[in-house]
Amino acid sequence: MLKIDQKLFFGLLLVFLTKLGVSGYFLSFTSLSLLSLGLCGIWLYFGKETPFRNKLKLFFPPLSVPVVYNATGKIVSRLQLPKIDLLLQRADQWFFGESLSLKMCAWIHPLFTEIMYLVYLLFFYYILSSLIHYVKRNDHLTRSFYSGLFSIYWIGFIFYMITPGEGPHFSTPELFGPPLKEGILFSASIHKMLYEGMNGTGAFPSLHCSLSAFCLLFDWTHRRRRFYPGAIYCTLVWISTIYLRYHYFVDFLSGMALTLFALYLAKRSLDTDMKPLRRR
Repeated sequence: MLKIDQKLFFGLLLVFLTKLGVSGYFLSFTSLSLLSLGLCGIWLYFGKETPFRNKLKLFFPPLSVPVVYNATGKIVSRLQLPKIDLLLQRADQWFFGESLSLKMCAWIHPLFTEIMYLVYLLFFYYILSSLIHYVKRNDHLTRSFYSGLFSIYWIGFIFYMITPGEGPHFSTPELFGPPLKEGILFSASIHKMLYEGMNGTGAFPSLHCSLSAFCLLFDWTHRRRRFYPGAIYCTLVWISTIYLRYHYFVDFLSGMALTLFALYLAKRSLDTDMKPLRRR
């Protein structure tokens, strides 16, 4: 039986391929790459269970993430889907009177900028370390973690297509002046690397906030010793998303809402797996 994250994965592919097909791009490279992912997923999740196939199931979702993320940006760009940055800006103005990123311009300092860029970049290693920690167990807790973590990815990518947003730095650069890259050592190079890797749609919801919060709160329940240092780091991540002008405050709020939903899905997955064992 498919887990919730696996159902969401196939649902996402169906939505993306339908959108491309209706728009006349079914034979594009983006469509073919998504179709290939879908066929691999069908072979993996619907085939006979073997030790080799079960191991592949651990690697398939994280390897699928960059492919789907890249495809999301291509779909929005190719179909010229409207961005919702104006709506997100208005939400920030409702909360704070102006963009929170603009308010945080008072915090700008080369050392703080350097720290924020390093924190933002190390997010990927934080998620990877959490993934490795729970994958090594290869048990019910691993499946629970996967159900929550990758549900965030797939739901987030669907939102990136239906509610694409660029973020304050890209949508209203005239408000901020030159790009924020005057740090000490690595800020300019990290800024360039992040700029080249972004797909232009990933503002709402903030997956940086949502994924880090999920790993943090999952650790609170299942690995308390990882929680305390993680809490400090994740707080800095959330600040960096606003300070570096990649996200609006409403992106943070929606990301946290997505985290709560993912934690519910993870708990539900764990309860379902543990139910037969409790009957023994």
